[in-house]
Amino acid sequence: MVIYNEKALTRKIKKTSGVLVKLPENISSDYISFGISEILPGNKTISHSHEKEEELVYLIKGRGICIIDSVKYEVSGGDILLINKGQEHQVINEGQQVIKMFFTVSPPLKLK
Repeated sequence: MVIYNEKALTRKIKKTSGVLVKLPENISSDYISFGISEILPGNKTISHSHEKEEELVYLIKGRGICIIDSVKYEVSGGDILLINKGQEHQVINEGQQVIKMFFTVSPPLKLK
């Protein structure tokens, strides 16, 4: 067992301006990866899909729009999203505060 604290998520990936993804440097699992994303007000993630992975997202705080396969959903803190493999998805922060999300991906993402 390994316990991670958010401060230990030291690998930071800035996908676009206003979006920060934080991951642990080394994940000790063959079956799952995880991290935290923060989206500043007025910003959005890149619309994307995962060919082989499913993603589970828990919104810690904030409000916004999640588009999954062209369908718009209003989301806010406390919501859980299950995104199946192959589904195109994007999160848009139309609110006034940062959206903070915890996500897991299985099988784990292979990031370079």
